[in-house]
Amino acid sequence: MEEKNIEQEQHHDPIEDLVKELEKIGSLEEKIAHLFQWMQTALSHHPSPQFGLFWKGRLLCLSLFKEPLPQTVRSHLWAQYSQLMQEAKGLKEISDEASSFAVEQIDLAITALEESCRDEGALLEKTPRIDFPSFSAKEMAQSRVFYEEIQRELTLFHTFAARIHSLRKEIIQTGMRLKFKNRFFARLSQCGDLIFPKRRELMKRLSERFVQEVKEFVQLYCRDEKNRISSYLLREEIKAFQELAKTLSLNTRAFVETRIELSRVWDELKEQDRERKKERDQREDVRGQNAASIREKVKLFSEKCASLDAKNNEMEKEAEALLSSMREVELSRRDVLLLKEEIKTARQPLFERERRIQEGVKEQKRDREEKARERVERFTQELKGLCLNGSSLPQEELQREHKRLKAEAFALDLFEADRLRAEALLDSLEEILFRKREEETMVQKNEPDFLDRLYALYDEREEARKKSKDKLEEYRKAVGGSGFDFEKALLYNELLEEEKKRLENIEEALEKIESRITKLEE
Repeated sequence: MEEKNIEQEQHHDPIEDLVKELEKIGSLEEKIAHLFQWMQTALSHHPSPQFGLFWKGRLLCLSLFKEPLPQTVRSHLWAQYSQLMQEAKGLKEISDEASSFAVEQIDLAITALEESCRDEGALLEKTPRIDFPSFSAKEMAQSRVFYEEIQRELTLFHTFAARIHSLRKEIIQTGMRLKFKNRFFARLSQCGDLIFPKRRELMKRLSERFVQEVKEFVQLYCRDEKNRISSYLLREEIKAFQELAKTLSLNTRAFVETRIELSRVWDELKEQDRERKKERDQREDVRGQNAASIREKVKLFSEKCASLDAKNNEMEKEAEALLSSMREVELSRRDVLLLKEEIKTARQPLFERERRIQEGVKEQKRDREEKARERVERFTQELKGLCLNGSSLPQEELQREHKRLKAEAFALDLFEADRLRAEALLDSLEEILFRKREEETMVQKNEPDFLDRLYALYDEREEARKKSKDKLEEYRKAVGGSGFDFEKALLYNELLEEEKKRLENIEEALEKIESRITKLEE
């Protein structure tokens, strides 16, 4: 009973519902207005207008217009009706154009598919080969060409099949005349007749060959003791077979059969691993006894090393003898590492005496480095002081100091950070020298060669600007480069900001000199 009710709800007639709704409305004007609204809803239906319902509603509307109505009301309603008809006509034209366009596109797609099916050889050359796994077995290496060629054809046929299914689905979903759909389905069926039998035959050949290869591999390398390979290589071969099975287009029977066979061999390998683990545990017991014996010898060696009479060369020979005895017996890797560490600890008193000797040498080196740092610090402080007070010094004296400090900076073995800071301070000192030369030149503005001096100043500032831009680029690359620690990043950021200010001052000086030259030339 419930199924009948559901079926009735699914197949109810919207026109019958509309007629029932109209019967409940008393006024003829309200009936027509309600019908207009219903027709508008049919036109606004998503994803496409319901023209069938609209035209049926139009017939009902015309029948209502035949009944008597006041002239003004009739004129008003007829105007709405005409507007609704124009809208429906426009939508119908758009829908017909869209349907025609869709039919045209589908026809082009099927034509392209038909041409591809006929030109199978050319497309096959463009189809990429599969990523064939690496096999140790020479038999599979020899079969590689067969699998690659067959799977290559299958890949192409899979592409054709996917296009056929996609076009079938698109034809079903696209609104068009039934004769067009039937014609398209017939053409797709012809393409399928060219593709699907070949694909089925290729899958059969591929599956039979793969099943045979798996069985031969299991029989030759897993069952025959003469040709049996290591468990590790067997596992890698099984993984390669499983990977290849996923890559190839096998039928279900072949895939399941080979999967079961390979899983059975895998389980056998796991059982063999359990047996080997049991043997390994027995060997561990022997290794433990050997380690205990060596450890007693290490204990005696440790007591000798702790003695003040112990000589480094003699203890070195005993340590080598202990290491040699360790190599003669079977030990675990962990015991080897622990025993070597114990021998190293036993020799620690000897190392401590050697360390104290080395500390004396390092102390002397630190003293030399400290004196070098003090020289660098004095140089840096002197350079900073000259930058602060250089404006008050005569130009000749400042020039001499600049030359001397520049030579001293070259002579000192500065670290990179100190060298960069020294270069920045020397550049600042050059700026002070330039300002002094500029002031001296401006004072001599009545001299005949004043314009030549201005050009010389301009060239000097232009060269300084180029140098400053090069440094800015160098600092930017250094800041953006990888591998710097935090302190280096701070240093280059600081130098970058200082160089930006210096470049601004240089460009400002260039503008002033250029302005003065322009006025003189006018």
